Amino acid sequence: MLETALLATGATIGVFVVYFWLVVFEARRGKRVLFPRLRAKLDLLLVRSRTKLAAAVHLPQRTAIRAQESATNVRSLMAPRPALYETRSGLVGRQRTHNARQKNASATPNEHFAALHAHRTDTTLNARQVKARKKRHLEERF
Repeated sequence: MLETALLATGATIGVFVVYFWLVVFEARRGKRVLFPRLRAKLDLLLVRSRTKLAAAVHLPQRTAIRAQESATNVRSLMAPRPALYETRSGLVGRQRTHNARQKNASATPNEHFAALHAHRTDTTLNARQVKARKKRHLEERF
């Protein structure tokens, strides 16, 4: 089994060396030497298959882009008339948002400042806590 693997590896390396030599020789000469017509037909076949593959990949991409553009156009046409395409849940969600905005708009600035003042009085440190914090901060720095 090892002999078969070594034989296959040697044959592959030999074919590679011969092919490399052929490519270098043909590059120096400027034309194909070995089977020029067959290789020209294979090149043409390769180019055609690449073109067909590129077209097969390009078509779904273009189709997806066109579908997205169509959806965007439909949305822009329907934007002035939301009741035509919104569901009941969308309308309920809009009403909930409207109610929340109305509730926040009715709060007066004094209520907001009163809440800030209440929070400040709840969280204010006493003199001993302030001194301890300053001391701890200075010890951490040095």
